[in-house]
Formats: sequence, structure tokens, C-alpha cells
Amino acid sequence: MRESMKKLRNLCASPSCDNLRWLGSIEDTKWLVYVRQLLKSGLHIAQLLRSGESVLLHCSHGWDRTSQIASLAQIFIDPFFRTWKGFQVLIEKEWLSFGHPFHIRHSHGEKADTQESPIFIQFLDCVSQLVRIYPSYFEFNEGLLLMLADALHSCRFGTFLFDCKKHRQEANLGNRTTSVWTWVNGFRPQLTEQTYAPKQVLNPPLTGLLKRVVLWDAMFMRWSGQQLVQEPPISTNFFSDNSQRTPTWQLPQGTLNALNTALTVKYREAQLIQELEERITALEEKVKGRRGSRH
Repeated sequence: MRESMKKLRNLCASPSCDNLRWLGSIEDTKWLVYVRQLLKSGLHIAQLLRSGESVLLHCSHGWDRTSQIASLAQIFIDPFFRTWKGFQVLIEKEWLSFGHPFHIRHSHGEKADTQESPIFIQFLDCVSQLVRIYPSYFEFNEGLLLMLADALHSCRFGTFLFDCKKHRQEANLGNRTTSVWTWVNGFRPQLTEQTYAPKQVLNPPLTGLLKRVVLWDAMFMRWSGQQLVQEPPISTNFFSDNSQRTPTWQLPQGTLNALNTALTVKYREAQLIQELEERITALEEKVKGRRGSRH
């Protein structure tokens, strides 16, 4: 799984693309295969439950595939978990309370962890597929998923720190840090799906669902060399647009200045990287030309 994510990230972050087999290269990373497998398993569990069957779900440790598939099954079967509040409850229950090791799986320590694996990002990707295909079934849009993905890696909030609830309580994170939900709830108007229709039954045909799984470009392509210079990532707009928030959630000017400075530096660095890569490519072409002239 880790290698699949690495290949996908490198492919999407490439500053230029002359690969006429782009979609084939994406498939070769196996990332979309894993996404389809998870959606298939989640839908299968939901259909068993609808038919009155009891289901025992467990993976090797009970905190990776179990969390992913159990969460997806509940999203399919219960409209509550497709609401703004319900989705937060689902993550708190299946991921945080049941002990998904965010610290280990997402390498939050000083050193890279050999057990790192993008389990939660993969779950968000699965949900993004459903949000894209069936938008009116969800009260929220993909902006919420992007903000959660960013919050997971930034470690700015206590929600995704440590490996279990016990460790978070021992560190007194409830009093020492801010919850990610406090942050995202301030953007509810922007993150709400306007076509949402409550209490719909989400039971799609499996073949049709799997055929419509595609690369989550809002997540992975925003770091593409060219796109990064042209426009900010989607979720960054929420950080910088303070005026759209309700007064209760507006940020102090000092915080905004710090965010804007960080973003400016980020884009300048991206632009510099792109310029250097173009110069390297030009130099490589010159070297090839000189070698060819010698022959």
C-alpha cells in the first residue's frame, strides 16, 4: 500500500507529462484497484445487512481494513452517516475510539515509520468517489474530505494525534489542542452540498460503481508541478478566505498573515522548482545533441 501511494504521488507530482498512457500508468500503481476493492467490500457488507444477515468483520489487527470497510458499509446503509454530523460521528467511532494508529500509519514521529500506510487517506478517497458519483446523497462535499486529509498530515489538531484514545487522554489533548471539528465546522456553508436530499437509500449496482472509480484529482493533482504554480490547492482557499466565515469562526489577522506568508513561500518554491526542472531538461537536450554530433 505504501509503495502504491508513493508511485501515485510521484506520477502526479511530475512537472511535465508526455506519457500517452497516463491512465494506464495510474492503473499500474494499483491505487485505484485498492479503492475498488474497498468499495466492493463495503457495498457487499451493506447488502448482507440489508438482507438480515449478521456480519463479523475483522482484519489482522482490527484497525486498518476493519475501520475502512466498516465505515464504508455504514455510509452505504445508513443515511445518518452521510450527514454533516453523522460523518464526524463515524470517524470518531470507527477510527478514533476503536484505535486506528494514526501516529504509526501516517508517520507523525520525527523518523519515518516502517509501518507507515495511507489507510485513512484511502478511506477518504473511497468516500470522495461516492460524493462525486452520488452528490445528492451527501450533506457535505469533497472540500471536507480535502480539509481532513490536510489536517491529518499537518498535525495542527489533536484529533489525529497518537495511536489510541488512551494516549490522547494521557496527553490531555482535549485541553491542550484544538479539535479538527472545531476548525471545519467554521466552514460549513462552503462545505455543504447544495443538492443534498436527506434519507436516500444508497445501494448502487456494483458494476456501475466500480467502472466510475477515477483518480481523485482534487487531492492528488493539486501538487502537480504546473497546476501548483497556476492556482492554490482547493482546501487552501478555505484557509485564506476569512471573510466567508461566520464572525464566531473568523481568524485573527496575525494568523491570516502567517498563513498568507507560508502560502506565498510555498508557491515561490514551486515556481523555482519548475524553473530548475525546465533548465535541467534543456541541459539534458544539449548534452544529447552534442553526443549525437560526435557520431
